[in-house]
Amino acid sequence: MEKKTLALGFSILLLLNIFLVVAQAPDSSQITVETQMENSMAMLIQEFPILYKVASYFFIIFPIIIIIDLILKGFAMWRSSKKNQKIWFWVLLLLNTMGVLPLIYLIIYRDKKKSKKKD
Repeated sequence: MEKKTLALGFSILLLLNIFLVVAQAPDSSQITVETQMENSMAMLIQEFPILYKVASYFFIIFPIIIIIDLILKGFAMWRSSKKNQKIWFWVLLLLNTMGVLPLIYLIIYRDKKKSKKKD
């Protein structure tokens, strides 16, 4: 699943649980927002424990993916500008493929090292 889809699903479930807590409460004016959030989060964790685990790892993995993507993109853009490939430079700049396109570019246009013969 895409990260945006998971985040959207998590948000929708959270809002639905808040709505259910408010609808089931005898007097909703006495319940604070913090209590509603705590109740809805507890219900959400009990009903969908996998979403809680994915969300907790998301904040660790996503910044690592962003850093790797920036490094690959910067290196690929530097190499495309060095080789005077303007189209590749603009494609790499404008498309965000989370490191896939820069990796493909770097593999396709890698420098072939000259093999030295030892005599």
